[in-house]
Amino acid sequence: MRRPLLSGSLSDPSFSAVGATRATDTINVERRRGAIIAVVANGKGGCGKSTLVLNMAIGYGQRKQRVLIIDADIEQKTASKWPRPAGLAGPVVVASPTVEILDRLAAVIGHYDIVLIDLAGRDDRAAAPVLAVADILISPAKPSHQDLSELDRFIRVAKAKATPHLVVFNEATRETTGELSQLVQEFSQFKPFLPTAMQQLAGYRRAYAYGRSVLEYKQAHPAKENFCRVFRQIEAAISQARANAGMAQ
Repeated sequence: MRRPLLSGSLSDPSFSAVGATRATDTINVERRRGAIIAVVANGKGGCGKSTLVLNMAIGYGQRKQRVLIIDADIEQKTASKWPRPAGLAGPVVVASPTVEILDRLAAVIGHYDIVLIDLAGRDDRAAAPVLAVADILISPAKPSHQDLSELDRFIRVAKAKATPHLVVFNEATRETTGELSQLVQEFSQFKPFLPTAMQQLAGYRRAYAYGRSVLEYKQAHPAKENFCRVFRQIEAAISQARANAGMAQ
């Protein structure tokens, strides 16, 4: 098995640009061999991108997958700032501007099974080449008209690149849960929506503060149970997207 690269490797100046076409070809070869690329993005800030990315990363890690997180939200760097305790197994997390992702990803993708890309909300135009090599765009959104109205920025680009997309409600409360079906109908142009919403639970914030995922709670916990359902459904959506594209499972 090839050794995963360390977190500093993507930023190593020894990496040279390989050109957009060559980089895309290299990435797609690894995708056909089984590497999965999921882009997580929404035009609205504070939608829960990094929370989703970090918990997905641990979910895949628990399945013995080699996971790389590319944090392209350079201003916030929420994923990069995740205080994962030293010595505790976890994903490799690196920061990279969106415009540099293809070249850098082409250099290292063969060392990973899963690549999760956390894009900044302002990067919808620059994201086109990245979405072209992604298996899926996942857009978390709070259950509000303001947040859902911002979905078009990235979903429009994904559709132009024939990349499947999925909307995941985040921070749903008991009060808003009953409204989700109505919001899905009002914003039906952005379907599909994940059947299970990520709930507004303190367990998510607490887990991040300790450098953990909610999946790592040792005992039963509402946030853990919630994300287990979310993660299973996301995995199924990715598997279906790859099957439709003729990619290895």
